[in-house]
Amino acid sequence: MVTGDKVLKISSEFCLKTHLMLMSGEQGEFADNMIERTPDGNLHINSYVWVSLIRRALMRIKDGESYAKEIGKYSPDKNLGVSPLWCESTFVKIPETDIFSGIKIDSKLGAASVGALYQKESVPAGLKVRLDFNYFGTIEKLEAFKNIISKAFWVIDQGIETIGSG
Repeated sequence: MVTGDKVLKISSEFCLKTHLMLMSGEQGEFADNMIERTPDGNLHINSYVWVSLIRRALMRIKDGESYAKEIGKYSPDKNLGVSPLWCESTFVKIPETDIFSGIKIDSKLGAASVGALYQKESVPAGLKVRLDFNYFGTIEKLEAFKNIISKAFWVIDQGIETIGSG
């Protein structure tokens, strides 16, 4: 819940350590790891993906759970108000992509599924992506959040929490 009248603006640049799977969005269910390509060929990481990543990273660190609980996924029986974390979507020019072919395996049968051949597109490692977000609160809350978010970024840097489905 947003309390306080101050805002902490954070901008961070990430460098992909592994490939980042792109999803077409044409089939399958929506997932919080959905990374897409825009019609003009840019990489699009929507704000929900970033919020989910930060929330999951916060859940993994000491004293991070209370911050994570304020970020989305509210209980329907509680009126927690507006999230204090607001992430911007990221758009990046993609210099090239890789195509991976695969065969979908039926988990019950342990054999290839009907229509099992598929291809996935990914952005190669090394691409730099920028995350810009605002965190709202009191001065005390913002000072504490600076320490907590640096720990959450460590969790992300270690690959413990990631974006993309590959």
